[in-house]
Formats: sequence, structure tokens, C-alpha cells
Amino acid sequence: CSNELFHPNILNALAIMIEAPVTCFRSGRGIMDDRDYHAQVFPAGRRLWKDADVVFAIGTRLKYAQLYWGLDEDIKIIRLDIDPKEFGRYAQPAVVLHGDAVATLDALLPALEADLDGTPASRERELTKLKTELHAEMAANVGPQMAYLQAIRDVLPDDGIFCDEITQVGFTSWFGLPIHTQRGHINCGFQGTLGYGFATALGVKVANPDKAVVSVSGDGGFLFTSSELATAVEYGINLVTVVFNDNRYANVYRQQKEWYDGRFIASEL
Repeated sequence: CSNELFHPNILNALAIMIEAPVTCFRSGRGIMDDRDYHAQVFPAGRRLWKDADVVFAIGTRLKYAQLYWGLDEDIKIIRLDIDPKEFGRYAQPAVVLHGDAVATLDALLPALEADLDGTPASRERELTKLKTELHAEMAANVGPQMAYLQAIRDVLPDDGIFCDEITQVGFTSWFGLPIHTQRGHINCGFQGTLGYGFATALGVKVANPDKAVVSVSGDGGFLFTSSELATAVEYGINLVTVVFNDNRYANVYRQQKEWYDGRFIASEL
């Protein structure tokens, strides 16, 4: 699912009505409260995909699922999107619904409810088990980033907003940080824009002055717009900013080490 122009109550009603898990990539974080067992992070979606008979894709490119998770004759995809160019970008869906997500679901839900034969069996036990096991696996293997994110989650209010950056903690937040509110996770989407985070987070805080906003950056990404500290001071923008400093563009450094036999250039700060 995507977060764009979407009212979460409609999605909640749909998920409960058909007992369906809901997963999303980074820009959809918060479309359902992560404390709801229906809400599953992206790696959980990957595990659920192999046994899925039908996937209802709402306002999403569905890129990674179709290109990397695999399609076969046992899975049917229903796509709802306002942009007709998206339907056949990677694979042709079984059913196409062209329209606004909210308006279409508003019309669809009453018809679906009338057509249901009884109440589906609860999947709470199954989906809670998946959520718990996956989180434990991530906590054990993705460190120390998961611990940093847990520390942030412990103090960030439910309606607080987390702004990521192209850095390891930012990457991990796409699946490792529980989000409890719609648009509670701000990211650069598919653009992969190194350095966007601090300046963007200042704008998020100005737009949400009564909410807690936290920004995470690596030292390389932070330097792109660190001069905006002057803007923050001048206008009293009370943003909490966490900078992880390892004195390098760490992802570039890692790629130079692994892909180019350690031939490093311009990656150390």
C-alpha cells in the first residue's frame, strides 16, 4: 500500500473485513498502526508472498514484489491505481481498477461486505507470530541500528514523526522502526537522495510545530545541508537531529571496498 492521499480507516476496515495482512514499502509506513497484527513490515510481506493466492495492490508501484519476489500462475494480482501507466509497467495484473483509492474503496467495501459468506477466521495468532519472530530476527542480526531505533521509539510519542536519510539507521527504519501514525515516517521514496534529510526535517517540523520530529543522518549526508543550522536557529525550529559520525561516506566506502578491491577515493571525511 501507498500512503498517498489515503485514509487509514478505510484500509483498517478492509483488512479486518477479510482478515488480510497489510504490508508496504518505505513511503507507506504508518498507513496502519504497527501495533495492529494486520500491519506487517516489508520483509514480512516477502514471506507472505509465496503463499498468497490474491494480492490487492493499492496505489503502489509493486516494483520489488513483481521484479524480485516472483510471479506464477498461482497468484492473482488486483491493482487499484489512479495512474493507468502503472498497471502494466512490470507485469499485467489479473484485475485493473482505475481510480482514486479512497473513492474506489468507499464504493467497494459495502459491496464486498454484502458478498462475504460469514466472518473469515482470525489470523491474529499467525500474523502476531510472524511479526514477533521477524522482529526478534532483525534485532539479533541488524545491529546496532535496531537498538538505536528502539531507543528513539521508546521516547518518540505515538504521533511523532521520524525523518530518515540515506544512512544505515535510515535504511533499517524502513522495516525496523514501528510507526503508529499515518505519515509518521518521512523519506525520499524511490529517489535515494543523499543529503535531503536534515533540510526536509526542518520543513516537517515547521509544518507540524506541535509534534515531536526527529531527524537521523550520517555525517556525510548531514554535511550536504548542515548550513541550515543557521535557519533552525534564526527561526527557532526545534528539531531533534541525530548525526551518526563515522568520518566517511560509509555506503560508498563499503562499495569501494567490496566492488573495487579497496580502491578508495573521495569517500573519507
